[in-house]
Formats: sequence, structure tokens, C-alpha cells
Amino acid sequence: MTDTQKEWYYIIDDEEKGPVTESGLMEKFEKGELNRGVPIFCESMKRFAPASKVEPFKSYFLRKSSPSQLSDSPYTTIMGSSSGERRGAFIHRPWLRWWARIFDYLLFGFVSAQVVSFMAPQFLELEEIVLAMMVVFVWVFMEALLLSTWGTTPGKWLLKITLRDSSNNILSFNEALKRSFYVWSAGMGIGYPILSFVTLLFGYRTLRTEGMTRWDEAGGLVVTHQKVGIFRAVLTIGLFIALILHL
Repeated sequence: MTDTQKEWYYIIDDEEKGPVTESGLMEKFEKGELNRGVPIFCESMKRFAPASKVEPFKSYFLRKSSPSQLSDSPYTTIMGSSSGERRGAFIHRPWLRWWARIFDYLLFGFVSAQVVSFMAPQFLELEEIVLAMMVVFVWVFMEALLLSTWGTTPGKWLLKITLRDSSNNILSFNEALKRSFYVWSAGMGIGYPILSFVTLLFGYRTLRTEGMTRWDEAGGLVVTHQKVGIFRAVLTIGLFIALILHL
């Protein structure tokens, strides 16, 4: 099969489309129906990749793009090439990521409260909003430690979300810390309720429309989702309820 006869697949709106011919796919790019970051795949590839990384489309976008537009989206990658493995790999799942983060905050808040109650109980007399902001800030360092050693966090582990660099390696502590600080400021609004609500909305919109968050884009990071089974879903709900009742 020649290059022009290859069958191509692409993902848009969290759904795999195709097959289409090379010329058919190129036509979609030329008409603006698809952008340079859309994940594409053909049988000679090991995994989906952004169109701007795959020839002949890479050359096409290089001719069209200015240097400031050449960074690629850190889309989720998935190993293997079977249709079953490919499907669903690029679902962005912003709500799943939100629940994972909130679970991490609740769990860390619960553990912190137990430790503080023994070591410095006077801190528990602070206003709840102050305590919440302190938890969100200290979590920056704990999250960075977990991401640089475990590659995930308790919430991400429960909901089968992993984070890697562009070479599929676990982040270094410095990389993870930069990301966590970015999330703390631009994603969580430093934990202040009103500001946090606004930044969460912007983060949700960005993830849904562009397929990435600003903090993952800045670090060239890769977020991977796997299917969450019924057991994990029930376990997560149960743990959520238990943590809320005990906080």
C-alpha cells in the first residue's frame, strides 16, 4: 500500500472517525474542519499522534505556521494499534480529572487534620477558609512528590489517570513542582473560593475545547486515561462520602 493509499483515522469530539484517505484528511485540514493538534493514526504507526507531528501533514503545517504556533498539544497517547485500544484514548474527561483532584484535597485535608490535631491543635481554630487554602497550598509539594515517584496521586490512581512527560517517563520533582504550582495558581485560584470557581471554569473550558490544560501544555506533559470499572467507581464514591462525613 502506497502512502497515498493509507487509511487514516482521527479523533474529534472524543470519537474516533475514519478511515479516510490521505488526500481526504488533507482536505479537512485545508478547509479548517480539523486543526493541527487533532490526533491521527494509520496502521504503520504505533499510536495516535497530533497531525502536526506526522508526515505529510507535519510539512503542511510547518509551511502554514509561524514559529510561535509550532508547539504541539500534549494529547494522551496509547500504546498499540488495534481499534479497540485506540478507541477512547483521547477522551479528555475534565469531570473525571476534577473529581480526582477534589478527592486528593479531601484525603490530604483529612490526613492533615489528624496530624495537626495531635501536633498543633491550635491551628484547627483558624477560619475554615484559611485552613482550606493552607491545605491546597501544602498539597502542591505533596502532589509533586507523588507525581515524581509514583507517577500519579490517590485520586488519579482511583480513577485510572496517569501523568508522564513527552517521553513517557515519570516527571522529575522539579517538573512536577512547576506543574503543581501552575495548577495551584491558574487552576485552583490559590484555593480562594470565588477565584477558584472562576479558574476551574476556565480550566474546564480549555480542556474541552483544546484537549489540554495550560499546565500540561506548558510542560509538554501527557495525561493518560484508562477505563474506570464499576468497582473503582463504587469505591471512589464510598471514599468520597466517608471523607466528607469525617471532615
